[in-house]
This record gives sequence, structure tokens and C-alpha cells, in this order.
Amino acid sequence: MNIVIASILKPLDDVRHFQKLGTSFAKLPNVHIHILARDVRYQIPKFENNITFRSIFPSQGNLLERLLAPWKLFFYLVKVKPKQVIACTNELLIVIILYKILFGTKIVYDIQENYAENIRNKANLGFIAKSVLATFIRSKETICAKFIDQFWLAEACYEQELPFVRGKIKVLENKSLFFRHREAISLRNNATINLLFTGTIAKENGIFEAISLADALHKIDNRYRLTIIGCCHQPETAIELEKLALTHKAFISLIYNTIPIEYRLIQENVLKADIGLICYQPQQNFKNKMPTKLYEYTTVGLPILLQTNPKWNRFCDDYKNAIPIDFQNFNAIGIHQSIQNTIFYPNGNNLAKQHTWKDEGLGIGL
Repeated sequence: MNIVIASILKPLDDVRHFQKLGTSFAKLPNVHIHILARDVRYQIPKFENNITFRSIFPSQGNLLERLLAPWKLFFYLVKVKPKQVIACTNELLIVIILYKILFGTKIVYDIQENYAENIRNKANLGFIAKSVLATFIRSKETICAKFIDQFWLAEACYEQELPFVRGKIKVLENKSLFFRHREAISLRNNATINLLFTGTIAKENGIFEAISLADALHKIDNRYRLTIIGCCHQPETAIELEKLALTHKAFISLIYNTIPIEYRLIQENVLKADIGLICYQPQQNFKNKMPTKLYEYTTVGLPILLQTNPKWNRFCDDYKNAIPIDFQNFNAIGIHQSIQNTIFYPNGNNLAKQHTWKDEGLGIGL
């Protein structure tokens, strides 16, 4: 039985559609997984023999190639005749539905973002452009919904936020892929204190607030260092980021690309860090979500400086692993003192095993 998992802008070895969904399905008997997505420039580790990768969009593709990608998927579907197609982006819904009408298949829409709300909160788009794009995407999702057999939600809040979601719904949160046991942690006597910013590097994700805080802490105590690792899609952000990293090269390490980077590198840096930064700007589209890195940092016992948010604060209260702050209006001296005086994870992080994908993936069914 063939199952196709498809995206456009996500890399072939994307954490969710490959390392979580793909490898979970690959453990089922008599199943072959086909992953179609954006090409990568590095060798993908071989996890299972029954997973095939096919690029439908170059690593640095242009608009024309992006428009052609859905039709590359369509002809691939005609070739392999899958029993199930998992769409990981709204851009592919129309051609997948066309295939279903002509040949028959089961469609799963794996909703990883509230795309319309994200666009409405983009700072680099004008009001008219945001309104038109958001309305177009939401209208397309609403019309396509009646052809979709099941909705998978990466965030529990999407069930309330997305009016077109109906029928068979399964919440598959983006929980962590790895676990490391940690006992009570004090950073008071560390020779260095390594701060870490991971994931998509963007203004709305708080990258410049992270640098501002690291700079202020380094001026108080030169043990502070900051590592930034991730993908930066916005050219103007990348230019500003490089200038700041050069200015503060004494304590900032920058590892980034304009295309997705290998997840293994992010994992390695998470395990080496002393404090993880979660500093999303307080926008509506972040308010009810659970950041993947909140799960990742907690499951490896990493202390956190956390943008204050009622939902995130409650999560961290169970582990006493975070110092909630306002990244846009912080008191660096107070934060430094809190870091020095806090015992993180006083009861360890064993309970965080519940936030690993190993358990979440068991909920997947055909």
C-alpha cells in the first residue's frame, strides 16, 4: 500500500512529515511511504527501506517552479496510485482533490499552521496584500474541506480557530523527538552560560529581542554567549542579522541559511546549550499555540527564558524550568540575578517523557 506525504517549501527530511509522520507510518506492515517536498543539499540518513524521497521543488526554487510543484505531485500520484495522500500545505489541496475525483484516494490535510492568521500578522506585507492573501487561503481551505477525509491538527487550538475543520479530527501535536534525563540544575558556577535561539529566524519569532537580551546580559557578565541556528527566509532580516552577529562576534555564534538546515545540527546545539530562548512576539497567531521548542527544551532538561504567556507559563510551572519575561521590556540585571539564583527542574524532568512523539505517534491510524 502506497502512502504519499507531500509539501512544497518544507525540506524532504522535515521533522514533522518525515521524522514523525513518515517514520511512524513506515513501521506498519505492507506500507511504502513516498515523501515529496523541497530538495535538500545534504545526505538524508536512511531510516527505513520503505521510504522513497522525491523532490518537487528545488532547494532555492523560484515562483515558476513553485507553481509547477503541485503538477509534479499530480503526475507522481497517477504513477504510484496511493491509497492515502497527506497534504502538508494548502498549496497542494486542489491537485490532490483533482486526483481523488479522477482516480480515488483518501485525503488527509495535516494542518501545521493557521495560514490565514499568520499572513494577517506578517509585518512585511501591506494591509491590502495581507487581506487578499488571507481571504484567498481561507476560502480555498473552506471549499476543499468537503473533499477531505480527515484533518490532522499540529495544534489543539486549531479546532476552535479554523471554522472549516469538521468531521474526523485528530490532534497530533509537534512533540519532541528526543529525551534526556536531567536532575536539578544550577548555572551559578558555570564557566560559560550558553544561550540558544533555534528554529525559523524572523522578526516575529523574536530574533532581535534575543540578541538585545544576550547583549545586555553579556555586558553584566561576560560568561553569557548566544548561539543562533536556523533558517532565515527574509533577506532584509538576514542582512541585519549578519551585521549584528559581526558587531557582537565576541559572544554570538551564527549558524543559518536561507533554506532549511539539517535538523541534526539543531539537536546537537540544543544538547550543548545552557538556556533556551523562547521569545515570540506577543501576536494573536502565537497566543494559543504550543511552540515545538518548548517541548524540545523541556524533554532534554534545558532551562528556558520564556516570553510570558499564560498557556506556556502553566506548562513550565509543572517543571519549574523557566523564567517568564517580557522580551520587549526586560530588566537585564533582574534576569541575570534570577538565572544565578534559580534551581531549574528541582524534581527532574522525567515527567516530560509524556511530551515525546513516541507516544503522540501511536495515535496515527489509517
